Amino acid sequence: MKNLFLFIIYQPTPQPVSNTPSLLTCGSTVVDDTTNLQSDALPNCQDVQDGVGGSLGSGLGGTRMYTFLGTGERITLSTCNPRTAFDTKIRIYDDSETCIAGNDDGIGCSGFRSRVNFVAEEGVEYQFALDGYRSASGAFELSIDCEAVSTPNPPTPKPTPNPPTPSSPTTFVSVPCPGNFDCFQNNDFGNQDNSRYNIDMCKSVNMCAIMIECK
Repeated sequence: MKNLFLFIIYQPTPQPVSNTPSLLTCGSTVVDDTTNLQSDALPNCQDVQDGVGGSLGSGLGGTRMYTFLGTGERITLSTCNPRTAFDTKIRIYDDSETCIAGNDDGIGCSGFRSRVNFVAEEGVEYQFALDGYRSASGAFELSIDCEAVSTPNPPTPKPTPNPPTPSSPTTFVSVPCPGNFDCFQNNDFGNQDNSRYNIDMCKSVNMCAIMIECK
């Protein structure tokens, strides 16, 4: 009698790998994989950069997390690269886990890959979450580019006008008669005659009141 042996090979299901964030810097390119990674628990993000909109939540296929220290520049994250092999999503959060920006299908990106940009406030630590649409996962190539934010030139200040030159004061003086003076004469009718005034016309008085412009 022959003995029959039944061998059962048990192959455990791979457990999701803990997702420790990696630090990204400007100008770097990362080739990585989301397979067997844990999904994140961050709040949903609003997709504002594909022309369609919609809410972006955590994918079921695992999330790769990154951190980035803000430089005050405009940051562009993109999986629109040759080695990205699945339908990706990118979500960006500030240090209080508030969504800043997100994208599912980047404009001009083939294969449902992603591109998103935002202005990173200097000194703020951001989190980038990269995962797939629904349960999609796989290899990806993520690039990060930084460029200075242009600021408009300040307006040219208008020149301060010079203060008006004060006019020479006019005063009334008493002068002895007779005499000849260059003066403004105020007659009884309020008219002014800018001419040489002969004091001999005032012989009826010992003093003549004359308005003289002081220069």
